Amino acid sequence: MARFADSVELVLGIARLEALAGRTGEIGTGHLLLGVSKLCRPDLDERLHQVLEPGARETVSADAAAIRRLFARAGVDPVAFRRSLRGVLTGDGPVGDGPPHRGHAAREALARAAAVASGEPVGPGDLLRAILESLTPECRAVFADMGVHDPLGAFFPAEPKIGLDQCLRYGRDLTALAEAGRLPALIGRAEELRHLARTLVKQRKANAVLVGHAGVGKTCIVEGLAALLATPEAPAALAGTRVIELSMTALLAGTKYRGEFEERVNAVLAEARAHPELVVFIDELHTVLGATADILKPALARGELRCIGATTPGEYRRHIEEDPALRRRFEAIWIEESSPAETVTILRRLCPEFEAHHGVRIGADVPEVAVDLAVRYLPDLLLPDKAIDLLDQACAAARVPALDPDPAASVHIGCDELAAAVARRVRLPIERVQSGHAGPLLDLASGLRRRVFGQDHAITAVTDKLHAAAAGLGHPSRPLGAFLLAGPPGTGKTELAKALAECLFGDERRLIRIDMSEYQERHSVSRLLGAPPGYLGHDREGQLSGPLRDHPHSVVLFDEIEKAHPEVLDLFMQILDEGRLTDARGHRVPFTGAIVVLTSNLGSQTAGKAPLGFTTATEASGASPVLAALREHLRPELLSRIGSPVVFSPLTGGARRRVLGKLIDELRERLADRRITLTVTDDARELLLRHGEATPPDARALERAVDRLLVAPLSRALLTGRFPDGTPILVETSGATLALRVCESPGDG
Repeated sequence: MARFADSVELVLGIARLEALAGRTGEIGTGHLLLGVSKLCRPDLDERLHQVLEPGARETVSADAAAIRRLFARAGVDPVAFRRSLRGVLTGDGPVGDGPPHRGHAAREALARAAAVASGEPVGPGDLLRAILESLTPECRAVFADMGVHDPLGAFFPAEPKIGLDQCLRYGRDLTALAEAGRLPALIGRAEELRHLARTLVKQRKANAVLVGHAGVGKTCIVEGLAALLATPEAPAALAGTRVIELSMTALLAGTKYRGEFEERVNAVLAEARAHPELVVFIDELHTVLGATADILKPALARGELRCIGATTPGEYRRHIEEDPALRRRFEAIWIEESSPAETVTILRRLCPEFEAHHGVRIGADVPEVAVDLAVRYLPDLLLPDKAIDLLDQACAAARVPALDPDPAASVHIGCDELAAAVARRVRLPIERVQSGHAGPLLDLASGLRRRVFGQDHAITAVTDKLHAAAAGLGHPSRPLGAFLLAGPPGTGKTELAKALAECLFGDERRLIRIDMSEYQERHSVSRLLGAPPGYLGHDREGQLSGPLRDHPHSVVLFDEIEKAHPEVLDLFMQILDEGRLTDARGHRVPFTGAIVVLTSNLGSQTAGKAPLGFTTATEASGASPVLAALREHLRPELLSRIGSPVVFSPLTGGARRRVLGKLIDELRERLADRRITLTVTDDARELLLRHGEATPPDARALERAVDRLLVAPLSRALLTGRFPDGTPILVETSGATLALRVCESPGDG
């Protein structure tokens, strides 16, 4: 007995209702046509939601979408068709007591549909084809009135290749698409294309698997082969070859049991065996090997099937390389990332297509700039895909500048539009991305000096190295800068890292701070990169890898590295050499867009007894106690990768005054919401400086003095209501302490 899909059961129910409404004694093929056409109703999904379970609802929706495409291809309006067909099917007979039965023509149509389905559930497409093969005169007249004189040919045109029903049902003919000009042209990749062609003409095991990371163009190479085969320039050994791409989604859709899926695969293989000119292409080959490997192996080994697969290196090693039988049957063709020069050529060929699609004009220098920006700011993606995507994003942004109904006028796509697209994608200030915009970098030193006082030698050393990286003179596979900041605590090492994040990336929150005192145990390295599989928390991101994957353009601060376990410090070797790490999940964490800052307090106890500053030849010989302590505690290979450490000096008197002024300004900002002004006399400042003295001098001692002598009494006065909002306050000395009173003439002291 024939099995019907849920959508056909729905069609039969609709046909029964149409027969009742039309007052006819039996269900005819016209009523079945009405039922099939009702699957095209736009509100069908809403109605199905009320009567069907989710699984059946999805299957019926998919079948209905296929019927809509058939009606659209035939040029038949379903609503007008139903209206006309009901007019010729309406009878005047009495309505019987029971439901109308299926007439002879309807039963024959269902039988033909079951024969076409070959044991699978009868779908609405099978039923529609069976009805159109033997139309009644009334139905044929309705089609003719709508301008369709060959309904079967209109709904089901002749297949491009006889005897490929199953292959074309579950895939697409790439060669036919190439002949119709519907495939993109292959640009470059001539050697890979030749390698693929040589493999396909082998006598035995003529099977290839394209192995490459996502975005390198594996599918484009196969489409390029199909385009080559559709031209007179095709190699003689491959003349007449057709490439069929199988869709695993189509093979799996609608199958309820594994046996049904295997039956479909066997049917496809049977057609491929009968047509030696066929080459079957399976994208994401690893997704089907688990279920079909035992079916494919014999056909591949005996040469009955020529197959091209595409997969990633990791999946190739996991699913193919570990299976000796499969590895022998496929010849691996490794597809590497295209070079920047090749990508520029690809973009030049694609520019006319983007201009036609987006209605924009693309500048002549845009391809080179797009490749350069993609390489610099998207290190975790591969060429040519990331450069193509970047140009597409820039064109789309120009096409839809805002969410308003007014269409955008034709605009020019240049370097600024590409920089804006990159800035949005990597969440950086556009000034930081714009090609040739050196303003933020040239002003970097002055921006750092506004926050870090008395360390001009350190600021110069840092900015010189960052200028070299920005000018393209740095190593492309290493961090933008790597610095070891050493010296006494409280001299501005951490503040310099915060200032770098704000000046370069527009936000102090772009600082990823790792306190190395939390990594004193050997096993604590797993907290940075994530726990390995099998351990608690293996599904969570590491404290370093997670934030850096979210914001690859950041300042990464490893604070007080001397407190960490030596094996934790081994991570810095890979970071400084290769510019990347691999976390516990196997994901690459890029450091090429980051600035790495390491701080240390080693040797600070004797800092005041030796000259300090940026490394000199004297210090390199061992004169500096800080450098000597660094060489004694840290491994030489780590120091050699960082270069010359930047040693911070104890704060001088002038620097301490500037630090005190900054602390007072920050206190004024906190009082601004209450409209309270703060005036500090020179004597009060001198008192704070005396109480903030330390050996060696540092900013933290000043901060403690301000908190104890100024912030604490001011807080008590505000809480008791002594100074209401809007009061000007004068801070002056009173013996050995500070006194607060209402200021008669507030100033800026």
